[in-house]
Amino acid sequence: MANHHDAELVLKLYDLRREAELRKARTFLGFEFWPNSAEDLAKISTGDANRYWRQGTSFWEMAANLALHGTIDEALFLDTAGEMFFFYAKFKPLLADIRKTQPEAFKAIETLINRSQQGKDKLAYFEQRVAGARSRMQQAAKA
Repeated sequence: MANHHDAELVLKLYDLRREAELRKARTFLGFEFWPNSAEDLAKISTGDANRYWRQGTSFWEMAANLALHGTIDEALFLDTAGEMFFFYAKFKPLLADIRKTQPEAFKAIETLINRSQQGKDKLAYFEQRVAGARSRMQQAAKA
């Protein structure tokens, strides 16, 4: 059962997401970077894009680990971590390729999501949202 300590941690995580560099990383991962292949991932091996990739994904890995280790109430965290689900759903089709060079990528997130029905259900919802976004972008590119 979540308590005031859990609520404080959720609010702190939210506050950290507003930090300027992390906000740039989140914008890059959420809106600008839509890889379709390992080659697309390789293109971001240097520069700002690589920094944003590492910062944005490691933030959510760190946060997921807090829930995995009982530092924050798992159900509350899953209820409030929509962006984590979105990122995981977005990059899940490329995980095998990502893990060739980053073996631990998304491991905590994946473990956390898959250990409860709540996580699995929420992931299914975000996988539909990601698929819809990809479809709209493909249609726009054809127009």
